[in-house]
Amino acid sequence: MASQRIETKNNIETPPAVAAAAVLNPPFYIAGKVQEGDKRGRELGFPTVNMKIGNLTIPYGVYVVLAKIKERILKGIAHVGIVETFNVKDPRCEVHLLDYNGDLYNERVELNLLKLLRQVKKFHDSQELVLQLKEDEKAARHFLKNL
Repeated sequence: MASQRIETKNNIETPPAVAAAAVLNPPFYIAGKVQEGDKRGRELGFPTVNMKIGNLTIPYGVYVVLAKIKERILKGIAHVGIVETFNVKDPRCEVHLLDYNGDLYNERVELNLLKLLRQVKKFHDSQELVLQLKEDEKAARHFLKNL
């Protein structure tokens, strides 16, 4: 059976099985162009590449990811969904690439979401969020160490 992808109005792709059954476990696939974000991640010490996710039905959460950018595979963690801590209600995908520093605006990114680390949650303040992000990064590095 041939694999195909659905393209949404925001130029984001997802396999049909994901759109049909959001309750499935990862891996999920998202692709799109990097857009300018709010730069909060950078301010918190976790710079991100940002993509709008449109009408995707991927369960919101923080995922371990592999990102393909310019024919290079990078490891990272991705927040998919709304950003409750900062009252952002439009769903987005924010990816912190591990051990990467550079400008990727307008580059195409293909993400494979490999493992759900946790659900999206609202933090009391940015300090509490940073503590959790450090734990997320530690868990992601542990999961990815043999890839």
